[in-house]
Amino acid sequence: MGASRSAAEGPGPVSGSPRGSALAAATLALAVLAAYASALPADFVYDDVAVVKENASLRSLSEIPGFFTQSYWRATGARNVPNDLYRPLVLASYAVDYRLWGDRPSGYHLTNVLLHLAVTLLLWLLLRPLALPPGVPLLAALLFGVHAVHTEAVTGIVGRAEVLCTLFGLLSLGAYGVFLRVGADAGRWLFASSVAFALALLSKESAVVVPVLALLVEPLVLAGKAPPVFRLPGGRAAARPVALVLRFAGFALAGGVVIALRTRAIGELGATDRIFERLGIGAADRLLTMAKVFLEYARVQLVPYPLLADHRWNVQASALHAGLAEPRVWLALAVLAAATVAIVSLWRRLPGVSVGIAWFYIALFPVSSLVFPIGVVYTERSLYLPSVGPCLAIATFLALLAARATRDGRPGAPLGLLALPLVCTWGSLTFLRNLDWKNQGTLFADLVLRDPDNPRAYVGLAQAYQDAHDLDRARDAYDHALSLGFGAFSVYANRGMLLYLQGRPDAAEKDFTEALARTPDPTAQAQVLLRRARCRQRQGNLAGAHDDLTLAVRTDPSNPEACDAFGQSWLTANLPQSALEWFEKAILADPARGTAHLHRAETLHALGRLPEALEALEPALALLDAERSGAASLRLLYLVELGRDLASAVPALEAALVSHPALAARALPPLARAHLRLGHEAAARATVGRLLDAGLQLPADLEPLRPR
Repeated sequence: MGASRSAAEGPGPVSGSPRGSALAAATLALAVLAAYASALPADFVYDDVAVVKENASLRSLSEIPGFFTQSYWRATGARNVPNDLYRPLVLASYAVDYRLWGDRPSGYHLTNVLLHLAVTLLLWLLLRPLALPPGVPLLAALLFGVHAVHTEAVTGIVGRAEVLCTLFGLLSLGAYGVFLRVGADAGRWLFASSVAFALALLSKESAVVVPVLALLVEPLVLAGKAPPVFRLPGGRAAARPVALVLRFAGFALAGGVVIALRTRAIGELGATDRIFERLGIGAADRLLTMAKVFLEYARVQLVPYPLLADHRWNVQASALHAGLAEPRVWLALAVLAAATVAIVSLWRRLPGVSVGIAWFYIALFPVSSLVFPIGVVYTERSLYLPSVGPCLAIATFLALLAARATRDGRPGAPLGLLALPLVCTWGSLTFLRNLDWKNQGTLFADLVLRDPDNPRAYVGLAQAYQDAHDLDRARDAYDHALSLGFGAFSVYANRGMLLYLQGRPDAAEKDFTEALARTPDPTAQAQVLLRRARCRQRQGNLAGAHDDLTLAVRTDPSNPEACDAFGQSWLTANLPQSALEWFEKAILADPARGTAHLHRAETLHALGRLPEALEALEPALALLDAERSGAASLRLLYLVELGRDLASAVPALEAALVSHPALAARALPPLARAHLRLGHEAAARATVGRLLDAGLQLPADLEPLRPR
């Protein structure tokens, strides 16, 4: 990315020997794979669970076209989520992963690591033709490949959005650079650049800065040469402003297409989950806070320790407030001013440093909340594309120091000696940081250790304890989060569920009531009402439970779980016709809800519509664990009652009663009748004996079989 070359920089070769290139590529590959080997055994962690592990839409490649017509989070099937992200290409990559690896997390991690290696190699290839000191392209790519701040983007499976966005963004810049150098094939390379830009936008919204980055590096790629000439009709060369517009027309067209797809899919262009608004932070505080955030971003680029999976800036309003009386604000503003001076003053002498600093701040702009506040304030994964800049700047600066130590002014071996400690340190930190991402428990235990006043650290730890069925420690962690002032409705809702599981429905009901008061979102309210209804059912308050379920279906009438539970409430009230209506609504809302199919079959049976009940069981058998749910035993029972396949159904039902003894009251009378129809009078009398031994009433038609 250099144009005018200083004497200190010297000429940068466009290409090296094949042997040298192969050695450089092998060095990059070995460094990246060594740093991220510890990531491969990691589990699904944090958002990986909802987006990948539990996302049913990833189970078939035929679902991929649907990812382009809905938002990122809605494609997971989650209901209480923001509707402001559009990343269909990332979801498509997960679907391909599922085809390859199933639900084995190591495969998804391997894909992320290989994609990160591809980005690292591509960065090296893009830097090679530019006017940089010898060794800088390789060193910049090496620093990028092993930088510890990338662990969240690479080791966190959902960080793939950052990696794919950067991969396609660099491809776009590379194709644009080729166009600037060769010119003759303008149409082909501009088209390739535009397509890659569109793919970057379909991976993550922050790719919108790619055209600005192209404009930043254009003078350096041209190295003082004139840009390609566009000929207008008649052969006349286009004026410079017109030529610039024509060069960037492809970016505009690609962006317009993606914006149209996004708007059609989610109904809006900008973000809807604005954290500053939710936490009551005004515009002035927001700008000063983001100055501090930029300072922290700059710090972890140079010293990537400690690293945090979540920052208090994303959670607590008290952590966000900033004023001019705060020393860190003045330090942040001073650093920003110094960076601006460096960009301008070093443009001619050290363009690698100048471009690197400018790249960092430009690439950070989409997540800065300076113009469009977004749903997070600070995340390490957001540094993936921006960190290309600091890695280039550091490599160029080290090359300058190394060149001054040699007689011929070329970096040579001193550059390796200067870089080796930094590469080894960053690589070791990356290897160790990956171990923190081993599972939910290790990640949030580390966050509690590094930031003990972060309430969301305790929420994540509580969820890890809950997954491990350690309910007491999970409840303690939720209590700690609440004591730190994090009163989100989800904390009360989750703690209430723990209390319910621990057999404390009274305390659970209080938490659910508090959760309801803390969220206006109808889908969230419906879920909490369902939970409170269970508490009331356990307490014997069936009327209160029915009221909660009534309110749940009114609040969110398309909630399949609410419709299913409401149907069960009507069934308990011995009103099967009303129950049937709600089970059918649940199935309409979610055809894959196996329990609703099972309940519908049971209701049809209660209504005496036995053939329809048998037919309704078929989807339940396909969707549920038939043995655990008892669906297979019910099917056998219905066959026996209908008199079908008695020779095979009767012995199978006898065996099924061993695993489902609760079915005895319903199954034994028709089983006795079936034995009689098969001519097995002794077996029929034995079945009647079992019925009487269980203290059950003997139907009148079986009285002749009563033992005398």
